[in-house]
Amino acid sequence: MAREERKKEDLYIKEKRRATNFFITGSNVKGGATKTTISSSVLIEMSESFSKGEHLTDNHSREMNGGLLYMLQEMQSDIDDVYNEVSASSFQASFFPFATLDTGSIGIISSSLIPNKDNTYDLGSSDKNWNDLHSSGRLIYDIKTFGAGDDSPSVSGGTIFKTANTTKATGVITNFDNGVSGQQITILVSDNFTDFIHSTKKLILNGAANWTAAALGDVITFTHNGSMFVETSRSDNT
Repeated sequence: MAREERKKEDLYIKEKRRATNFFITGSNVKGGATKTTISSSVLIEMSESFSKGEHLTDNHSREMNGGLLYMLQEMQSDIDDVYNEVSASSFQASFFPFATLDTGSIGIISSSLIPNKDNTYDLGSSDKNWNDLHSSGRLIYDIKTFGAGDDSPSVSGGTIFKTANTTKATGVITNFDNGVSGQQITILVSDNFTDFIHSTKKLILNGAANWTAAALGDVITFTHNGSMFVETSRSDNT
């Protein structure tokens, strides 16, 4: 049974903070302050008092609020840490093309790993390869179709392809474009008009001879040796 994507309700997200604001500001507050609201002018006075450091330099104020000031300072350190983490994550997500995990491993993924665009991103690269791939499921490839009459079709980003030629005169394949070293491709002959042309500079075929696929249903495979594609097997299913 396929796993569904995680939904918002599956995540532990607090809809609101547990705490409330110390106060709110307003205008025309009677006496300058109530138990929930202070006037804008009082807020300005508080800001000026903080700028002058009166909460520290005034002995009476410091002694009365020492414990509270201490805990606020500890909270400020925690807030700074959170701010730095969030800022760094936001910067990396917006500036770098992909995130980097410098240490550690992704040990457990509890849902599907799905890219946000189809046929766009790679897993690894030509010079940074993954080692072994352990899977209990199947590797399923999309089947891409060559354009009719294309004698050098592109095999970029694909593994399995099928032909779609419509005439014998244009159903000739002499090469494959955009191949990379080590790439393996399988060609499903899906018409009655496809020929493969041997060339020591472009496409190496078994027996150094051209091959005319007998009929719909034949299969031929190639591996790129770093310079060109070389036939590795064929299946005549006539």
